[in-house]
Amino acid sequence: MSPDHESQANGQASASPSSVESLQGGGSLEWLADRHIVSFYTPDSSQAVLRGLFERAEEIIHGWPADRPMLMILDISGPRVGMTPFARERGRAMMVIRPGLSMALAMVVSRTLQAQIYQVMIRLWQRSGRQIAVVFSHDDAVAWLKTVGGIE
Repeated sequence: MSPDHESQANGQASASPSSVESLQGGGSLEWLADRHIVSFYTPDSSQAVLRGLFERAEEIIHGWPADRPMLMILDISGPRVGMTPFARERGRAMMVIRPGLSMALAMVVSRTLQAQIYQVMIRLWQRSGRQIAVVFSHDDAVAWLKTVGGIE
């Protein structure tokens, strides 16, 4: 778990209680803002970790209430995380699930050249009713999603 996630899980950096779930393969998810935001963290780009993350994300998307925007964080800021062909394929597939569902995704990345590549790729993934932002911290992701989702 990243330091940001760990402090939030311990209640040190979050205004509302959160709940952390370990994912198959080694990633984790955390519910924030009274379960209005789901935050995924991956420690690396292995197929096992990404498969567990994407399977859980798709499960949540399928079960998300249609009258509420899906607000999601994908933290890929770790030093062992990269945009593999498998990650790109599953990410694109995830963005077309439930096309009528309003969705906002904040991708937390480290400040690198790769972040600029993510920003270009994101423009290609944008869909109607889907907003994606590339940010450099978990706090920025939460703030952006709260604004987009109308959460106080």
